[in-house]
Amino acid sequence: KSLQKFTGNAITNASSTNLLLKILAKAGGVACRVDGNQFKSMAKMTNPREPTLVLGIDVPHPSREERIKALKDAGMTPRNERSANQSVSDTSVAVTARVAATNLFKDLPYHLCPRSVVAVVGNTDVHLTKWGVSSRVQRIRQEETVNLIEPFKARIQEFHSKTGTLPKHIILFRNGVSDTQFKKALYEETQALERALE
Repeated sequence: KSLQKFTGNAITNASSTNLLLKILAKAGGVACRVDGNQFKSMAKMTNPREPTLVLGIDVPHPSREERIKALKDAGMTPRNERSANQSVSDTSVAVTARVAATNLFKDLPYHLCPRSVVAVVGNTDVHLTKWGVSSRVQRIRQEETVNLIEPFKARIQEFHSKTGTLPKHIILFRNGVSDTQFKKALYEETQALERALE
């Protein structure tokens, strides 16, 4: 079936294009680059004399199925399982359910607890076309990241080893932080970045 999709014009064929993009990425090539002559901000960010490191942080959490499996493996009752995973429209009850789920998982031993993944991505070249990632696991439902110093160091060191220079500017993107968590995450993560730069 895949072979049949390659019939027709190879340039306009989506299957052949996707295959070539995957080969290009695995071979370390670059598929496209933003033209700095057309975008002044991009020209500044990709200036080789003052290179920019762009970092992105996200914390994906386990799916509902993973949470239910962890509760069953730990011998939790179906009643507790329902209270931890109920889906209701009332906001106050939904918050209570979230707290109940968090409390249930706090009681589980670490090796049985489903875990969230902290991922930090960063460009490894001056032109913002190649990217690397550092990831680690932490307890479920914990949006605040624990010990980001090592992932930050890894991204800075890889940028330095690939470009031969340290970044002059660092831009930090953060996903998944609520308004109530923002100030705490901002303080902790910028402190971790400063310590990684020491």
